[in-house]
Amino acid sequence: MFLILIICLLESGVAQDEFLYKPRLRNIECRANEVFECIFSCPPQPICNTRHDNVTCPTVKETCSHWCVCVPGYIRNTLGGDCIPESYCALQCSEFEEATNCKRVCLNETCAGIGGPKTCIERPCEPGCDCKPGFYREEERGPCMPLCECPEKRDSDECLNKTVNNKFW
Repeated sequence: MFLILIICLLESGVAQDEFLYKPRLRNIECRANEVFECIFSCPPQPICNTRHDNVTCPTVKETCSHWCVCVPGYIRNTLGGDCIPESYCALQCSEFEEATNCKRVCLNETCAGIGGPKTCIERPCEPGCDCKPGFYREEERGPCMPLCECPEKRDSDECLNKTVNNKFW
């Protein structure tokens, strides 16, 4: 009798939502600060050291998969790790960045805005990574790079004969 019920549920489509994917019915218990949800592989679940990465997902629609995910305000400390409050993540900045308690987004700190007026986007203060002095982002959320790696400056007189760390730009 139970087998017939399962077959009927599978054929009706109810099984997908009500039988197969409910954690209590599948004996799946999520860990602390997690919920069981249907999610897409892109964008991936953020973890502490990738939470500021800018991810571009393909436009092809995919089927979601059911997993235990962090509740709002929490983030995985490592891939497959525990869900912790996002504020507990240590800032991990790249070589040309420095950690700050109040990340700024200023257009003159991008390659395209070099030399322009200091125009900053007003946002609530939040921790993040700013470019170190003399380094610029090619895009608002891209990696920081030395001035002479910016496409706008690469062929300038200022950079053509410049030596940095015994390397010519």
